Amino acid sequence: MSLELKFGQFLYDITLSMNSATKWDGRWDVDGGYIIVEETGEIVAHPFVNEQNLRDFLLNNTKFDTPSTSRHEFGFLEFDKSGTPFIKLMAQIRFL
Repeated sequence: MSLELKFGQFLYDITLSMNSATKWDGRWDVDGGYIIVEETGEIVAHPFVNEQNLRDFLLNNTKFDTPSTSRHEFGFLEFDKSGTPFIKLMAQIRFL
């Protein structure tokens, strides 16, 4: 599977339910479709007729972004209670 296909699936999964608070079980909490608010403020509802259309939309209209390390306090070497070092990581996905 190509990187583009995997990234498209990742975007699709986080759009439909994946989050950092729970372990991902591969199930979506969304049924029926999704809603997009256009720049004009128009609300457009799309049924899940073609999953590939949503994946393509997400691939073509999003980008990875790195938030501020100082504002969000990540990217620094830290130590847990037992003295084991770790680094908190963060990434943002933004619409273009």
